[in-house]
Amino acid sequence: MIDKGVTEMNGKLSVNPSGGVLSAHAVQVAGLARIAEAVLQLRGEAGARQIDGAKVALAHGIEGACGQGHCVFVLGR
Repeated sequence: MIDKGVTEMNGKLSVNPSGGVLSAHAVQVAGLARIAEAVLQLRGEAGARQIDGAKVALAHGIEGACGQGHCVFVLGR
């Protein structure tokens, strides 16, 4: 899928258009940052990162010293 460009910005299944949270503290803000990005995408307010026609977004976050707690949010318009 990656080699075929499916997960690219304009691919059939765009993944991580914001670039992710590699520079953020993964346990403290990653989940909330991903929800915020998902909301921006669904509202059509993501600027240069906007995925045209975004209808559904998935955000995943972890919690705990070893990442033992996980939350997955599926958001839609």
